[in-house]
Amino acid sequence: MIRSLVFLVFLVFMLGAPAQAAVVAVDGGGFITAHEVRTPLAPREALSAFVKIGAWWSDSHTYSGAARNLKIDLRPGGCWCESFKNGGFVRHMTLEYYAPEKTLRFAGGLGPLQEMGVSGAMTVQFAPAPTGGSIVSLRYVVNGRDAGAWRETAGAVDRVLAEQIARYSAYRP
Repeated sequence: MIRSLVFLVFLVFMLGAPAQAAVVAVDGGGFITAHEVRTPLAPREALSAFVKIGAWWSDSHTYSGAARNLKIDLRPGGCWCESFKNGGFVRHMTLEYYAPEKTLRFAGGLGPLQEMGVSGAMTVQFAPAPTGGSIVSLRYVVNGRDAGAWRETAGAVDRVLAEQIARYSAYRP
């Protein structure tokens, strides 16, 4: 519990939020955060780049300290997992829905949300942009109990996701 609180305090005070950060709803039962970015990659390539999460995710937002240890397995119940040197691992989320070139949907709680026992659904959609490339939207819906009534937690999670989606949009495979 203390580790989670320290992590959240760090996130709240140390991370800058890119312009696309948006907590779209927050109440006593949870929160929703949404982000949208453009990439010059066509939807098929944009989805493929997203799945190469270890190439663009921030090292500082991993348990192992190395994003290269992150993998997403594109199969029913596929693991968004991180491996550790000693053979250990963490399952960040589970792949629940995959529509090639269009949608990825994950279930689970990222980072300290996992320890809180929340229910979360993250949907990432890939659509052709009118001028070429893709529009990629990420929506994360989290439900559960938070003694802080979710405001601080929602803001911290939103800032982390904003940083990651900005890193993704800059990634070129």
